[in-house]
Amino acid sequence: MADQRFPQAVLDQLSDVPHSPGVYVFKSRSGRILYIGKAKDLSKRVKSYFHSGRGHSMKTIHLLKQVQKIEWFVVANEDEAIIHEADLIRLHQPPYNIDLKGGQRYPFIAITREKYPRIMLTRNPKLKGVDFYGPFPNVRIVKATLRFITENFGLRECKTLKKGGCLEYQMKNCSAPCIGKIGYEDYHEMVKSVDLFLKGRKKKLLDMLNSSLKELAETERYEEAARVRDVIHGLQRMQNIKAMSFFHDGSADILAFGNQTEVEDAERTEFRSILILNIRDGRMAGRSAFNLVNDQASDAEGEGPTRPMNMDDARFLLAYYSSNYIPDLVIVPADTPADVKKFFCLGISESKSERLKCRTPANKQERELVTTAQENLDFAARSAGDPVGINEGPEDTSYGLPTNEVLRALKNELGLKKVPYHIEAIDISHQGGKNTLASVVVFMDGHPKKENYRTYNVRMEGPDDYAAIKDVVKRRFSKHDLPDLLMIDGGRGQLNAAMEALEEIGVQVQDIMGLAKRFEIVHLPNDEEIIIGHEEPVLRLLQKVRDEAHRFAITRMRRKRDKVDTRLTKVPGVGPVLEVRLIEHFGSYKNVRNASVEDLCRVEGVGKELAKKMVEFLSSQ
Repeated sequence: MADQRFPQAVLDQLSDVPHSPGVYVFKSRSGRILYIGKAKDLSKRVKSYFHSGRGHSMKTIHLLKQVQKIEWFVVANEDEAIIHEADLIRLHQPPYNIDLKGGQRYPFIAITREKYPRIMLTRNPKLKGVDFYGPFPNVRIVKATLRFITENFGLRECKTLKKGGCLEYQMKNCSAPCIGKIGYEDYHEMVKSVDLFLKGRKKKLLDMLNSSLKELAETERYEEAARVRDVIHGLQRMQNIKAMSFFHDGSADILAFGNQTEVEDAERTEFRSILILNIRDGRMAGRSAFNLVNDQASDAEGEGPTRPMNMDDARFLLAYYSSNYIPDLVIVPADTPADVKKFFCLGISESKSERLKCRTPANKQERELVTTAQENLDFAARSAGDPVGINEGPEDTSYGLPTNEVLRALKNELGLKKVPYHIEAIDISHQGGKNTLASVVVFMDGHPKKENYRTYNVRMEGPDDYAAIKDVVKRRFSKHDLPDLLMIDGGRGQLNAAMEALEEIGVQVQDIMGLAKRFEIVHLPNDEEIIIGHEEPVLRLLQKVRDEAHRFAITRMRRKRDKVDTRLTKVPGVGPVLEVRLIEHFGSYKNVRNASVEDLCRVEGVGKELAKKMVEFLSSQ
């Protein structure tokens, strides 16, 4: 039975969650992503959170109190769900996800494009000059596959060609192009065979694997047979994983369209549904779904729920993109009529006013992404809300003009290379020259993206804003790409410090500015300065970004100042596991401090002597 403590809107969504593998997302009232999870059966997993009688941890209880909306994304199998979950967690950094927030990635096999290509394992899908295979959800499968390839095909693994050969050659695991044991053409024929082998396109290669497996079993070499069996299974699993990543740095939207029918009180309502699948920085980033009032839905051509893009769809999407981020690539279904495609692509290209690709799928990877979008269309439509008018489009005028117009005006005003859909701002704060802290705030499409905010502790003696800015810029952008516009809170000195830091880490300085609060002067590279009218929407946007960076820095600084060290691990004999157990048992650090020896002894792992030590230690704090 559903627990009535949860919002009715959330409970109403539970019946729509499909019995399919995929990824689910819990959101707050404001739309902030709180938690991302994967499931073999989405319906069973999601419903398990919202039924009474479940013994949840304290963390889960706190999470569920904030959930106001559920979204989900259907994929083909459990392996895809694992990869997609990891990408979304890294991108959105949800507060209730513990794992996969850092740089962890599922591994790929890569073959370099050198004169004599080498094969290797990598977790970086943005490496240049390599061909990728995967990703693999299981690193053991990758290592087993690599070992099989080197032993059976002889591709090199060494980073540099060694003049006298290496141990792998002595063990007959490498064909040794370094010492001329194999010619250039023969080596590249071998690389082609490995390429076909990894793609699973060469039947005789798979036959070779099965023959090898049979021979090893007959000669009772069971350990080697098990390794070959794992390679076969691993390759089969890899072939079942669709292209969930783009191997380029750009952004893309994949579009899908369909007709939906709802029957309520014997009244039949037909409407149009649109799904926009977002890819950002080469990874699946999310989706947006819309239901449209459409009198022509029942007359659309084609079979099944999916329909070609029509003129009404194109008009709605042009309205949508007029006030939302326009990616580098927009892919429409292959069956889109030529006149509709031309109308939409010309319209969106004019809106972006810079290089943009708008086309039907050009390769297998893009066709698979379109198929994925279409598979999610029906499920997304159920949670998209009530239908809106065909010509309606989101519009935000909080700056005095639609946000998209303000961003374009900002591009023209500052002479930026592109429209600054992604803005980041850095502010430095300290307490009398001590405890220096830097804040980084992120704005997407002109609005704060608070889940991506970060703070950096700056270790330095005395107040030195320039040195602090250099430290933070180096740390931030040695790991992250530059935004469309980087704003530094301060004047010419602070701006120059940031530019020097970027040059020192080898990052090409792109669009960057400083905003001095005293006279609201915009400082640009090459000693250029701009004064923008106080009533201009462009300045209001810049002020909002700058003030948000300052507010965030001050707020975090106060928290840091007021924070009381509540680590129970300071108590002799209490480790991290026992600390979690104590907090979950008593509900808070304060309750642990107030607990008696007898109460503490009721917690697993706490004996009488340890309980006495805890009471004595905590009472002295």
